[in-house]
Amino acid sequence: MQFSLQSTVTPPDVTLELSGELDIFTADQVSREVDRALWSGCRRALLDTSEVTFVDASALGVLARARDLMRSCAGTMEIVSFSPVVLRLCLLTGLSSLLSDPPKAAVAS
Repeated sequence: MQFSLQSTVTPPDVTLELSGELDIFTADQVSREVDRALWSGCRRALLDTSEVTFVDASALGVLARARDLMRSCAGTMEIVSFSPVVLRLCLLTGLSSLLSDPPKAAVAS
């Protein structure tokens, strides 16, 4: 499956809509968009990953670094909509702090 990224920059927010496979080949696109948004004055990144079907370890690393970059600029990054794949990986890897509102049953398990 292909990967697509739609970015809507409306400072101080940027909304990134991701779909498809988020892997070593596509994760840099997310990083570049977060960088561009910061340079445009955005301090809040909202990610919609509801259509993401696959995530590899390098993509998780990119998301963690992007979150850290936003924090270092007094900003925030959160996943506001997530697919089951993204939810499971964030919970398993300790990146659940990226999730805006994880299902309580998923956090408890």
